Order: sequence, then structure tokens, then C-alpha cells
Amino acid sequence: MVSINLIQENKKIDITSLSGNISLSDSLDTLGAALNFDIVRNFNDPNFVTSEIVETGNLIEFKNMGETVFSGIIISINIEKFKKSLKCLDFSFYLNQNKLIKQFKNISASDAIKNMCDQIGVKIGDIDNIPTSITKIYKNKTVAEIITDILEQTLNETGEKYKLEVNSGALDVKKHRLIEAKTKYNFWGGITKNQDMTEMKNVILVTSNNQDDINVLGEAKDQLNIDKYGKLQEIIEVEPKDISKVRNIANKKLKELNKIFTSVTVGTLGDNSLRSGRIIEVINKEFGLDNKYLIKSANHKYSKGNHTTSLNLEVD
Repeated sequence: MVSINLIQENKKIDITSLSGNISLSDSLDTLGAALNFDIVRNFNDPNFVTSEIVETGNLIEFKNMGETVFSGIIISINIEKFKKSLKCLDFSFYLNQNKLIKQFKNISASDAIKNMCDQIGVKIGDIDNIPTSITKIYKNKTVAEIITDILEQTLNETGEKYKLEVNSGALDVKKHRLIEAKTKYNFWGGITKNQDMTEMKNVILVTSNNQDDINVLGEAKDQLNIDKYGKLQEIIEVEPKDISKVRNIANKKLKELNKIFTSVTVGTLGDNSLRSGRIIEVINKEFGLDNKYLIKSANHKYSKGNHTTSLNLEVD
């Protein structure tokens, strides 16, 4: 059972009966979740007067089985004679729309993220302690871009990946492999598997981000992989403060990128816990699946009381 509330001036208006074609999606490649749905309209029928008061900038609350699975803002409305198509984004929208001038000096990554959220009025939720020290000046960058760069520095230094999620209107930043989806089903259909070497790198060079310094400070490579696939090289630029860590940074980046990237798309019965950045166990002998896999993206569809989910999984 789904329900959709329109929120205007702290007043909730139930628009579930007007709504259809509902989909909810999120991905590791994009920040935040997107809710799309239609509402019926008939300008000349007073029974549909509620449709005419829906505006961009209004808040939307979407529930499934009594659980709030999305809350966010209407960012666009496409209006036709007998329907409105609404696109909504969660509150990560403000991370993407606000640019800052920031200078961080020896501040932890987690404190830097909290500082920016406070500045633009984004509610802080559960943010892991991320001790990576950040010393950098950012100009004309969105908060989302700055956070992405901070988490990239963390990944290069520690090998740890983090996932941003907005829950109950607040920003959570968690190690994504620590969150396990508790799906109630073990039914997988429509499976497809893709193997791709486009993003493979078997040579990593580390250099300073100082434009006047062209010296290679560190290198990591896999000669057996080079002999098999040819040379595929990546260059990582680091802050001067990180120069003492170049060997560690090079090795961690090589471990991350030195592989064939395999992904699997599976369909299953819907479950609210299936979100990108979480892991889920899938067993299917025909496609060689027997492990817990990272959810790269999740697309939920709600139609006539049915909830189905399509997942794209990262398979190492």
C-alpha cells in the first residue's frame, strides 16, 4: 500500500488517489534519490481541483507499507491536458545547487562535510567518523562536488568508499559495504550479465597537483595484466600533504581498478531496503552468482498495488 502526501505550509494533503505511474530510483553514480509520478487533472472538473494547486517547490512525502521511503521537493512539472508529470528529488538537491568558496586546513573529512551542511541548511543525520585530513581551497564548486572530492581523497588514502543517503530529510554518510539490504525474497528474474574492461587500469602513476611539478612521485603496476590486456594507465594527483603516502595511494588505486568490471541486472519483488550502496545476497548458478553483491542502482516501480524492483549489481 503506497501513499503520497503533498506538503504546503506544513499542511499535508493526500494526493494518492490522483497518482499513478510511480517510480523511485537511486544510483551510486548520482547523488540522491528521484521520485517520478503522474497525477490526473481536468481543469473543468471540480473533483480534480487539488491537481491545480500542485506547484514546483512543494514538498512530497512518499510512503510504502507505512514506511517513509522518500521525502523531497518537486523540481519540475510537465503539464498536459489530463495529467501532470512530476519529477522530485530528495534534499540532496540542495547539495547540487549551492556553490561555495571554502578553505579547509587540517580538518577531518567528516567535519568538513558537516560544516558545509550547516552552511547551506541541510540537516545532518548519521555521518561516520572519517579521519582523513582535508587541506584544500575550493572555489566555485557545488557542495556535492566538494563532498565527492573529499570522499575521493579518502578513497585514495584509505581504500574506503562511502555512500551518501538522505533519510527522513537528513544526510547520512556511511561506509556502503557495511549496510546490508534485508530483502524478504529470494526470487530473481530477468538476469543479464555484463563484463567490461573499459575502466580497467593496470598502471597507476602518482604526481603532485602542483602544475609546475611534473615528477612522478610513485608508481604501482601489474605486469602480468599488462602483458595480457596491454598497458592501461591512470594518473592520480595528490596534495603536497599526501606526498609521503604516494606508494599506499598508488597500490590502493591499482587494487580498485586493476580488473574486469562485471555487473549484473536482476529483477525481483519490491522491498524498501533495496537501495544503491547496500549489499544483497544473490544465488543463481546459471549466471555464476553465489555471494553478497553491491547494489549500484535500484529502480522501484509501483503499479496497481504491485511493487517490483530492478537492481544493477557490482560483481567483482
